[in-house]
Order: sequence, then structure tokens, then C-alpha cells
Amino acid sequence: MRVLDLVGLNQQQVATLADEGIEVVTKATETIDAVYGWGPQAASLLDQGPSFHFVQSFSAGVDYFPLAALKAANVELANTSGIHAVPIAESVLGYLLAFGRGVIDDKMIFTSRISRRLSTAPAILAGRLRLTCEHSV
Repeated sequence: MRVLDLVGLNQQQVATLADEGIEVVTKATETIDAVYGWGPQAASLLDQGPSFHFVQSFSAGVDYFPLAALKAANVELANTSGIHAVPIAESVLGYLLAFGRGVIDDKMIFTSRISRRLSTAPAILAGRLRLTCEHSV
């Protein structure tokens, strides 16, 4: 399988795909099986009658893709909708626990007048983790 990479996979990602028998190319050729991302190279292949049958978007939105042309050419399009659902849920739960247990208090919340960021060096106070904060005006 040959994949046209229009996003910029790193060397480790390319090596992992190679281990699975997937060749990653960065220039459009006549024999592409799938496209990762979208751009003028893929659009020109689509106009020529595509050899690829699958496009992987690197975003949740696909409004910028030529949806009618992809459908007419029987090219499947996948997006990454929901890819961040678990990390976001974990962050929300972490903040709920932090506020509920007093690890973070209302003085550390971002306001429109004073920007505050958590310090990179947390302090241990009375047996529990206490995040210190730096203030910048």
C-alpha cells in the first residue's frame, strides 16, 4: 500500500507504517492507495481520475474537502472526530477533583484582567500537592 502524506508524518511514524508494509510518499504519483491530509497534489490526482480510494483527514471538520468529487469518484473520507474526547474528559475530571479537594482555588483561575499560570514547580503542603502560581499582569 502506498500513502500520500500531505500532513508531515515524522520519521518514527513513517518507520512504524513501513513495518506494516505501508510505503509513505510525499509527492503525488500515479499509484497512490490512500491520502493522509489534503492539498493541491491530492486535488490534481482526483481531477485525473484517482487511483486512491481512501482519504484520512487530520481534522474533525471536512468542509474544505471536495465532497461531491470524492463521492463521485467512490473515494471514502474519514475524519478524526472524537479523537480528543478521552483526554478532554480526563482533564475535566482532573479539574473537578482539583477544585473539589482544594488543590486549585479560585485565586488561580484565569481572569480577563490578570493572567495567571500554574508554576512548573508544585509544592507539597500539609501532605497534599499544592500548586503554586505565578502572576503576570
